[in-house]
Amino acid sequence: MYKYFFLILSFQFILLGVTNFTINGSDNVVLNPGDEIVIDFFFSELGGSVDVTLSAAVPVVGNIELMNSENAITDGQTGDQTPVDGHYTRSINNFISANSMVGFVITLTEGETSDFVTVHFNIPDSDYSISGNVSKETANGTSPVLYGFATVLYNADMNLMTQLMTASGIDEIIEILSEDHLLVLELILMGVYEVNVPDDIENVGCIVGVKTADDFNNPEMVAPAYQTVTVNGHMSSINFLYQLPDGHFTGNISSTEGNPLSDATLILVRDMDPLTALSYSSDASGNFSIPVINGAYVYNVSSRGYQPYQNGFLIYNNDYDENIVLTPVVGIEENLIIDSDILKCYPNPFNPEINLTFQSSSSDDYKVEIYNVLGALVLSKTGVVKSPNTTLSLNLVDFNSGSYLVKLYLNNLCVSNQIINMVK
Repeated sequence: MYKYFFLILSFQFILLGVTNFTINGSDNVVLNPGDEIVIDFFFSELGGSVDVTLSAAVPVVGNIELMNSENAITDGQTGDQTPVDGHYTRSINNFISANSMVGFVITLTEGETSDFVTVHFNIPDSDYSISGNVSKETANGTSPVLYGFATVLYNADMNLMTQLMTASGIDEIIEILSEDHLLVLELILMGVYEVNVPDDIENVGCIVGVKTADDFNNPEMVAPAYQTVTVNGHMSSINFLYQLPDGHFTGNISSTEGNPLSDATLILVRDMDPLTALSYSSDASGNFSIPVINGAYVYNVSSRGYQPYQNGFLIYNNDYDENIVLTPVVGIEENLIIDSDILKCYPNPFNPEINLTFQSSSSDDYKVEIYNVLGALVLSKTGVVKSPNTTLSLNLVDFNSGSYLVKLYLNNLCVSNQIINMVK
């Protein structure tokens, strides 16, 4: 999940081009929550793509690389308000707030050319705050985490968390967070953090998480789950503990042609609890190694241009290894949009009825499959599409509380997967 937060930060503010880029007319900007952000730049060629690297310049600590995403922005896509013309332009509202001492430096690379921009954010003064300690297990007990980031999703609940987990892409996540929500980033120093959040809503719900520098590169500890809190003043003792792993989830991600897939995204959920959701990426060779604690896991793998993949495993003081092969999205009619947003599931969370709505061409064969957290198929429905918009109403009264994966197939090809949550 954190990968998405920092990818959003990059997309929201630094959708840069190789030449003539501006953000509100500058390459060094200071932003407040709600400010309009106007991004404008030119690619070096029509239909070009650029890599984006995001780092944080932290006082005393130095630069911390938070994210590196290949081909992250493509001409005419990723929210571009112009066609494929070598020109990117977009206007959005800022929903991110952060410690003003930290400069977020975004570097964009296209071929041999790179450039960067620096963004500072302001956190408004407030009578509301969330604070606590962040520590990690050691062989001899615990010790404080030296530095990192505490992140707060303001005006948030489990429904928002589920929407973010099931979003079809960056644009949908931006749309979700832009609706009266705020993403607040604050420093963790010597194991202590305090985050100021707006005080304009009484008893406001927030989701709190933490991230250290090691999490972004080669994680060796198991990151703590998010926590939900209700804030109406100063909230203290919201503490987090990084745990020593009981095992590792390792493997390789490749295509059916045998090519390694770098920067593929794995989203991992433990014991059917969305608050444990964490996001990881494969390296340049398609490899990954994720520390885990004992529990039942379900994970989803996605990579641009490939069908999504889902599976599950159990950890009890053991390792789990899997070589994952993704199938390219090919052989589809031109009038069929291949997009995970094609499937909508509502309400979500649900109890016990849920509606599944999808779009496709008339006469297409469809199949809907639902899997539990262990990867077992628990429901399957098939039929023929009779109109461009199809809605299936399901009563899942026999399902237990927890997370499930819904897969939609059209003409025997998986075109979408979504996570749904039963809450009894």
